[in-house]
Amino acid sequence: MVPAAFVFGDSVVDVGNNNHLLFSIAKSNYPHYGVDFAYGEPTGRFSNGKIPSDLVGTLPSPPPYLSIRHIWQNINKNVSELGFGFGFGSGSIPLTECGQRLYAYGARRFALTGLPALGCAPARRLPVKNQECDNELNSMCDTYNRMLKPMLQRFKSKHKGVSYTYFDAYTFFLDVVNNASRYGFSETKAACCGVGKLEAEFLCTPFSDYCEDRNKYMFFDRIHPTEAMYRHVVDAIIDGPSKYVAPMNIRKLVSEHAS
Repeated sequence: MVPAAFVFGDSVVDVGNNNHLLFSIAKSNYPHYGVDFAYGEPTGRFSNGKIPSDLVGTLPSPPPYLSIRHIWQNINKNVSELGFGFGFGSGSIPLTECGQRLYAYGARRFALTGLPALGCAPARRLPVKNQECDNELNSMCDTYNRMLKPMLQRFKSKHKGVSYTYFDAYTFFLDVVNNASRYGFSETKAACCGVGKLEAEFLCTPFSDYCEDRNKYMFFDRIHPTEAMYRHVVDAIIDGPSKYVAPMNIRKLVSEHAS
């Protein structure tokens, strides 16, 4: 859909940078992560298979930045030759220094996601009565998102030629939680792979049992969704209605610049 994509965010979009962080304990380069990825091998993705970075558009999966940083000095030349780039990231990350630099290099299209309803992750349900969603945390996420939207508008007004897509991950995640069967899920509370109650007392480990049908689970570990959930997310970002993506979805964002 676009000739170049630069992905910024957290572990939801990390394709393996954590493998290159020597002193980090946040790793997913062991089973059962990657059980549904190519050859069933863990790659540093915090899921059973592909993540949004792999699924958006038709580009090959992006490599971890830390594996190619030695060629970063060529980024100015490469992006300028393309005439534009495409930034995709979680929250306000692309609007900070990274966004400013990408704009200077030629990026004009940005796709950003708000915070999802983090209080509905298995790890956050554990201390709540009846293991329902943590409404206090969800309220904080909602407040953050309400503050992010004006930031996007200001970024666009100050940077000529910028267009963007904002994905309302909060509303979408709650929709999935409240209408699980519509999305093919039978389990939205417990993780597929982990330890203890709701399989959410610790991350997935090589010694953990994991669910047989990952397509029925919203979450793979105590925090991170399954590939099945990510596919629903990406479908909404690319072709979703204004309920979830505004002021336009990614397909319209791309076609607007192509016309």
